[in-house]
Amino acid sequence: MNAVGHPVFLNGGGGRYETAVIAAIAFVVIFTFSFAFGRPPGGVWGWFKASLPRLAIVGLFSAALFLASTWFGGDSGASMCDQGVPALSGDPVTAERLQTAIVKFRQLAGAVAQGDQALADSLFFGDAHNVTHDIDGLFRSVNPDLAKQLCKDTVALENEFAGARRPETLAGQAQNVATALTMAASELGSPQ
Repeated sequence: MNAVGHPVFLNGGGGRYETAVIAAIAFVVIFTFSFAFGRPPGGVWGWFKASLPRLAIVGLFSAALFLASTWFGGDSGASMCDQGVPALSGDPVTAERLQTAIVKFRQLAGAVAQGDQALADSLFFGDAHNVTHDIDGLFRSVNPDLAKQLCKDTVALENEFAGARRPETLAGQAQNVATALTMAASELGSPQ
């Protein structure tokens, strides 16, 4: 589930259309193979007529999945970021914790540029990532627009980690998050 309670699988990584197309292809293959063993009932035309109910089910399921992914899946995390994200750790966002997160995001950018995915994973999946969620409520009360941008930058980075993991994209997105956190630190002074 994402931060607003929608299933993440409704976003196929490449977009809402990709999810529906992949599901449709998978079901067509499954139902085609349901007749692949043994003789087709009544020849090819009989096979086709026997397959129509199954193919109709595939079509209905694919259409439902497409509609669900259109309404809830999204591609950018924009609606999630408009509403805000819940804190992950519940720990207070101190100046020290915020500065540590900024340093880790900058190190993450360097790690992916060097091709060290293991280090990049360890830098992102931990407290640095938690800080981007934990600061959201506090930061929105001070600068809602910049808080939304931090959220969008973080979602873009999360999606890239979950998807293609292109080094240049990860590095740029990690720098964006570090910059947004730096601006948050400046505006919040010493958060407690």
